[in-house]
Amino acid sequence: LKRQGFSSISILQNKKATRKVVLRELKALLVGSSDNDTLVFYISSHGTSIPDLNGDEADGKDEAFCLYDNVLVDDDIRKHIRKYRRSKALIIFVCDCCHSGTITREFVPYQNTATTKSNGSYMKMKYLPPEDDAVAAQIGKMKGRKDSIPQEQMEDLVMSGCKAHEFSYEMRLGGKTHGALTYFICKHIKENTDITYGQLAVLVSNSVGKNSGKRQHPQLEGMKENKKRKAF
Repeated sequence: LKRQGFSSISILQNKKATRKVVLRELKALLVGSSDNDTLVFYISSHGTSIPDLNGDEADGKDEAFCLYDNVLVDDDIRKHIRKYRRSKALIIFVCDCCHSGTITREFVPYQNTATTKSNGSYMKMKYLPPEDDAVAAQIGKMKGRKDSIPQEQMEDLVMSGCKAHEFSYEMRLGGKTHGALTYFICKHIKENTDITYGQLAVLVSNSVGKNSGKRQHPQLEGMKENKKRKAF
């Protein structure tokens, strides 16, 4: 992000990445923004699902990100944005996590294991299954969120690590273990300094899909005009 010209960067890792602190930093990001700013909320963690308590999910489950001390539910993020947004700044949400909990859901019995590929590398799912996964397996493909809106009405951009029914993986890439989405975002931005979000999404999705054996395909959602903006 420094290479892309961002003036303020807050990184929360391990013990610092508590629910309270993450929400506090998100609030500060929103409150301190100006109309011409670009705000990036980037989370790389395990994903999971929890029971939906407000009835806005077709399958009765909310997407959640695993933090150090608790989970951060997708509803919490939306509430924070609605409450603390003070400008027309563009917000980019990048989620290098599994998103298999709310739109469609497929039960995979080996979710917590590492998959070894023929070339000796491996892929490990970034998903923590809830105890009621056996019930979720019977749900099958469901309709989307009850309050979902068309992409052309979205104020912000969302880049997720995979399709709703897929898992995000950690892979051995470049001699080290990386979240596949994060690795290829960084790689393609370095190689293409003037790339747009839309162009970046295509390159990243192709690279991740190829290296995961077509098991994982990153997605970009938002207005066409925002997708034409220079990435980060």
